[in-house]
Amino acid sequence: MHDSTRWIAGEQATLAAYLGMPEDRIRILSPLVGGAFGSKSFLWMHVVLCAVASRAVGRPVKLVLTRDQMFTSTGHRPRTEQDVTLIADQNAQILSTEHHTVTETSTVAHFCEPAGISTRFLYTSPHLVVSHRAARINAPTPCFMRGPGEAPGLFALEVAIDELAERSGVDPLELRIRNHADIDQASGKPWSGKHLLQCYRAGAQRFGWHDRPAAPRAIRRPGVQIGWGMATATYPGRRMPAGCRVDTDADGFVHFSSATHEIGTGVRTVMTQVAADATGLTMDRVSFMSGDSSFPSAPYSGASQTTATVGSAVFVAGAEWKRRFIAALTADRGSLYFGTDPATVDITALSPAAAAAYRDQLSFSTSSDDGGQETHAVQSFGAHFCEVEVDEDIGRASVVRWVAVMDCGRVLNPKLARSQVMGGITFGLGMALMEHVPYDEASALPLGEYYLPTHADRPEFDITFLEHPDYALDPIGVRGIGEIGTCGVPAAIANAIHHATGKRLRDLPITLEDLMAPYQFPKAGS
Repeated sequence: MHDSTRWIAGEQATLAAYLGMPEDRIRILSPLVGGAFGSKSFLWMHVVLCAVASRAVGRPVKLVLTRDQMFTSTGHRPRTEQDVTLIADQNAQILSTEHHTVTETSTVAHFCEPAGISTRFLYTSPHLVVSHRAARINAPTPCFMRGPGEAPGLFALEVAIDELAERSGVDPLELRIRNHADIDQASGKPWSGKHLLQCYRAGAQRFGWHDRPAAPRAIRRPGVQIGWGMATATYPGRRMPAGCRVDTDADGFVHFSSATHEIGTGVRTVMTQVAADATGLTMDRVSFMSGDSSFPSAPYSGASQTTATVGSAVFVAGAEWKRRFIAALTADRGSLYFGTDPATVDITALSPAAAAAYRDQLSFSTSSDDGGQETHAVQSFGAHFCEVEVDEDIGRASVVRWVAVMDCGRVLNPKLARSQVMGGITFGLGMALMEHVPYDEASALPLGEYYLPTHADRPEFDITFLEHPDYALDPIGVRGIGEIGTCGVPAAIANAIHHATGKRLRDLPITLEDLMAPYQFPKAGS
């Protein structure tokens, strides 16, 4: 089965159950996933139908969904209605928080968008109530979509925080700092690493936030109102068990493999880096392969966990390869290193042929666990700051400048990490201003087109990472980066639009009708 999937192992197991055949008779190939925004973590029925058709006719079958089918048969983010109530004292210290979500699911499956999960810990609140309720409706089944729970939930929470700051007469950034949570109040655990206050201060300085006038509609350029907004970003650090295979070939080159996925974020590059670091070899002597169910099992590529999860397995495999290689060198009577203290052996100067001599001992499979995580709460944090221009004559909002400071543990590849956050912000921009699927109430069929941000919508990016490795989650010190870039983005844009126009907008996407100035009829005689 050749498929664009983010869960090779899960698709293999589920397809085996559908077809009534052993898993080892099914091979899933997905070398390059393409766009991966959540729904590819599931087995959809067109995959099963393709397999059934192939088995019925006894030959290969290719099935391609139409664009219309992509909007009805492969998942979507469900709508939510969120009620957020914040109560603070005269010093803008939050005393009570309630966040209640109603979301939708289908009549044949169950999915709940957990919009309130960030509210449980993001700000200190002595009284805290979070609830979710799913309503079954006659519509396709929704599913995970880039930052499930956090992305829509932080829109409601962070807009409410801005409203509270305005009513309290406190700068929005200052209110967030005053209510910073030093521990995870939901579990009582300390954070494995949290540097959110540093993100706030660094982002504010880079953006020039302290020059922001408090009153809305205070900044104007020819033809447009200018607004500055901000929001907090957060996303969990996650890790699951994973496997890794190491094969040393006849030329002494080392090949790592795992049934994980390349979704365009540079997974194979980063895993090669981890393998090179763990083995002590240069990158041109190692490689990493993915996208094949014949490789050791790995979990779905979602929840921003792949680097922490598969990276841990690759790190374990690389360290074991190095241990085995040095042990073989010091135990081989024909080796120059025979009897040498293993701690003193430097393998970097050895040629690939030296490893080839022990290739049988240096080819094996290994695995890593989920890392425990019983004693600490593991979470990534960040701060978004943005500038928008609003043309009220035509109802257009343009995001022109963006500053983001992220605390995501160790950054293995700054270029790839920055690109992921740029992509996440662009997702959030689309969520805030463009993306929507209207349905005809009579036929339940989608109407119109689905608009996405293009290069013309790209703001000027200033993205920074705080380098604080988090070894509580994994041996390489990383936390996921993929989805935190989106979280908080729609709220920052909505807050900036309020600062530009004075309009507090609580529905997504924000449309031109929301932004246009009321039409002024010409006076009689003019």
